[in-house]
Amino acid sequence: MKKCNLTLLYDNILVREDKPDDISPGGIHIPDMAKRAKRVGEVFAVGHGRLSRMTDEVIPLMVKVGDRVRIKDFSLDEIEYEGETLLHLHESDLLWIEREEEDEG
Repeated sequence: MKKCNLTLLYDNILVREDKPDDISPGGIHIPDMAKRAKRVGEVFAVGHGRLSRMTDEVIPLMVKVGDRVRIKDFSLDEIEYEGETLLHLHESDLLWIEREEEDEG
């Protein structure tokens, strides 16, 4: 993965969305609405954290660059960065984080 020279503020996140298949393994055409039902991608860049409204402290984000994430289907803010289309999200727009487990052996 290419290193990102971008510094995001607070809880902003950029995700490189996986491109869904147009055809199912059985040869059936998948409509666009069905493709949007399962939006996943890889985190491209993250901000430093969410600003607490009560204490003005920055709360670190759980998500990290390289994490695989599942995105809520209404999160549609797309931006262009260095010729690539990325989704702009906040941590609250993510449903879960998927990480590779490190072998302790």
